[in-house]
Amino acid sequence: MSSLGQLEVIRADKSFDSETAEPTLPGSDRGRSGSKSRSTHPAKGGQGLDDRITDSLAETRDAAVRDAAMVRSSTTLAALAAAYESLGETEESINTASEALELSVTSAREQGLVVDPVSARLSIEILVRAGRIDEGVLFARSLPLVGQVGLSVGAMLASVGRLDEAHRFIDDSDVQGRDAVRGFLQLMEGNNYAALSSLRAALRSAPDDADSALNLSIAFWRIGAKRKAISTALQATRSAPGRQDVGLHYLELLLAEADFERFDREIVLLDRLDVVSSARLSILKARATLVRGEIDAGIRLLEQASEAAKAENDHLVLAEVQSNLIRIRAWNGKIDRELAVSRLVKLTAQFPTSAVVVVSLAQVANRRRHAAAIHKALESVQDTMLDARLAFVEHQIASLEGNNELAAEKAVEWYTLEPEDQNASIAAMVALGIGQERWEEAAEFARAALLKYPNDPTQINNAAYVLAMVGEAEEAIELLTPHAQGQFVLTATLGLAYLASNQIHTGMKLYREAANMAEKQKDDSRSLMTAYQAMVVRQLGLLDTSDPAALTAMSLPPVALPDDWRERSEFLRLHTLAASKGYEWPLTL
Repeated sequence: MSSLGQLEVIRADKSFDSETAEPTLPGSDRGRSGSKSRSTHPAKGGQGLDDRITDSLAETRDAAVRDAAMVRSSTTLAALAAAYESLGETEESINTASEALELSVTSAREQGLVVDPVSARLSIEILVRAGRIDEGVLFARSLPLVGQVGLSVGAMLASVGRLDEAHRFIDDSDVQGRDAVRGFLQLMEGNNYAALSSLRAALRSAPDDADSALNLSIAFWRIGAKRKAISTALQATRSAPGRQDVGLHYLELLLAEADFERFDREIVLLDRLDVVSSARLSILKARATLVRGEIDAGIRLLEQASEAAKAENDHLVLAEVQSNLIRIRAWNGKIDRELAVSRLVKLTAQFPTSAVVVVSLAQVANRRRHAAAIHKALESVQDTMLDARLAFVEHQIASLEGNNELAAEKAVEWYTLEPEDQNASIAAMVALGIGQERWEEAAEFARAALLKYPNDPTQINNAAYVLAMVGEAEEAIELLTPHAQGQFVLTATLGLAYLASNQIHTGMKLYREAANMAEKQKDDSRSLMTAYQAMVVRQLGLLDTSDPAALTAMSLPPVALPDDWRERSEFLRLHTLAASKGYEWPLTL
């Protein structure tokens, strides 16, 4: 709490992605990270490994060209299309896969069956991977693909979001693996409870199916069954030791639940398995380290993640790491806010599709002039950003601009989407209560916050403020008294609570003590505190029920506003409220 009514989100763990918790396509074998390779054979003739792989792929392609020239069938053409794809020769791969599928359609029309269904499936997958999804779907509809091949096609269509077409191949299937694919499809549709039934059935048939265990864990997590989600994620990791997507998901859940003991044990196990450390694994290690308050160590791990992301050519992860390094260095005082904002604005131009960079910018920005830059950066990612993140960013913009009504609307939306985020809870109380005087609504959030965070001083301060204003001053005093000693923000709120209980002398004395503490800490909050006191006295109706002259004599004397008050959300919030009431500004008694 750097000042009254200010939401400080720069340190929040908001600008990291959790991409590991995405449903995995059954049988795709995606996201594996094997153990470190230790080749004992030097490269022949000094030729690099990449060159040798490319030469081998080229030989495969040339052989496939010869086979297709000798016999032009769906089988030889699908093999050739795959060879072209492996070398990155996309246009040739698409054309060849299309020709293979046209032959399959002809055979199906003439003979009533697909001569080589596996080649047809491979060709459809090549089209889809190349982004020619509509063409792949058209061919899939035209072919009588059944059994295991049909199920594989249905799973592939589900993975690219063509859910209606996927049902055509999956629903009536009776082959082995159907439950795993159906559960995956249901997860993609957001039908999490139905997915639980399908995925449990899949694991009864194949207990070591890591894909289904991972998907079941995701389903449990989505419905809030966190212990079951973690247990099932552990089962998935043991079915596929060293597999990256499974391991990262398990670590992500442990981190979300602050289970650092198991998190550390899993990291030791991965080291023992000699698993190659990826950029995302380094990010998770960094996040765990940062949560423990080890900032310098966390920064070093993020720097390692940055180098790994460059080596992996993963631009989205690189953007995530770079933006968080800027944010954390600003939080830790290694760079000032203005420089951090400038660097993040440049990063939004470098990575215009990264939602994480925009979130980091919204966290670091603390002046009204920064709102325009967030607005501009948001335009590129607004349609793809997660709803909770979007609500958070829009709340930040509204707060920076002093738009109390919109800030309250977005704070409530943010809290509804992310009820476990402490900052969303604070935002709702501040925006609804202080910004809009909707004290009864704010009190609902205050009571919920006290149940969730009974020992958090920031939550106690904001909740007590709201409760005092809603007529529960004695409870507010009881909440604040054990925590206020030496804390000027809490002491000022305690003064408010005493004013609300009609103990005027005590309340005004506490305000003076808070103002003196703020000055000793070289904080410029005295002018803000004076404005708050003047607003609260008016809101409580004390000018009508007490001696105005006596109140003025006991109140904080007028203090000049900071030169930059028009740039600061905590002042703008009060200024907007004062203007709506017709009060003079700056507020004084």
